[in-house]
Amino acid sequence: MYLFFLISISYLIGSIPSGLIISKIFSCQDPRKIGSGNIGATNVARVNGLSLGIITLVFDVSKAFLPIYFFTNSNIDPKLSLIAAFAIVLGHIFPLYLKFKGGKGVAVSIGIFFAIAPFIAILSLFIFVVLFFIYRYVSLASISSILSITPLIKVFDIFGIYNFDQNIVYFSIGLSLLVLYRHKGNIYRLINKEENKFEFKFRAASKDIKL
Repeated sequence: MYLFFLISISYLIGSIPSGLIISKIFSCQDPRKIGSGNIGATNVARVNGLSLGIITLVFDVSKAFLPIYFFTNSNIDPKLSLIAAFAIVLGHIFPLYLKFKGGKGVAVSIGIFFAIAPFIAILSLFIFVVLFFIYRYVSLASISSILSITPLIKVFDIFGIYNFDQNIVYFSIGLSLLVLYRHKGNIYRLINKEENKFEFKFRAASKDIKL
């Protein structure tokens, strides 16, 4: 019963559609109806400006970080914390409130690793930033940053920097598979050189400024 409650609450937290809520609060366009149709930070930034994209990113990271940080620093079994974390990711990707059409899981995954292994999260985020500023493809940077987590964990283990529980390795592999699944369209467009590069767009008076 406790496990069911933990999974349910975590799933519902993950299901909170940050991008949609923020867009509505600021009376902006519905990200589901324009651009990629995704409610994640990238599409919100494209549709409603970089500032709202950043706010969405912060909320998505926080809704994963805060509960998992609480679980990992309490007396809850570490395995249960990882189960809750996976439920949050599933909630974000397949939200109950939006007919199971949600984000792509990158922001919440980073939030979770900031809670359970912050140094891994920082390195993964560094990989994202470097690839993004070199190529300007959010999808490429996102996929690479998440796929880097499992190898980073193994490197830390091999060199004795930090010994991770094997369950974290399985968890990271599961996250990688989910992120790959959600980016299958992006992967196809990257292979065919059809993926759109990200343009920095700021709101200024009644017009957009693109960089």
